[in-house]
Amino acid sequence: MFGVIIYFVFASLSYYFIFDPTYLSHPKFLAAQIRKEISLTMQSLPVIALLTVPWFLAEVRGYSMLYLEPEKYGWWYMFLQFPLFLVFTDCLIYLIHRGLHHPLLYKRLHKPHHRWIVPTPYAAFAFHPFDGYAQVHPATSLSTNLHLWKCIN
Repeated sequence: MFGVIIYFVFASLSYYFIFDPTYLSHPKFLAAQIRKEISLTMQSLPVIALLTVPWFLAEVRGYSMLYLEPEKYGWWYMFLQFPLFLVFTDCLIYLIHRGLHHPLLYKRLHKPHHRWIVPTPYAAFAFHPFDGYAQVHPATSLSTNLHLWKCIN
């Protein structure tokens, strides 16, 4: 529910304060597009959330390589872990996005993402649930996967 609240708050704020309303008259803007973007998002968010829960549980239970103990790992790690994490996960998300353009995956999973030629802020999560999970997965599970790999080896 919190994700849905955040989605509506920030999409609405962006729509009313940042989005250019002249785009609504663009010839490629679909009929009832905002309703369709919201509808697809409401179908996708619960599935994405359910698939993501195990990774968050593992992380909050300590199976993560993001640490907040500078005396144990050093101040350099304390400050560098966050930008390195963001750069690395963004690279993974980009590569996953490119992979979703493969002909075997595009029509089934990724095409809804490109349906919005003139997107509004409500299109932020308007894609197939497995497409959304694939692109959210690196950010939610990378540090947990690294920790589990470290424990195994």
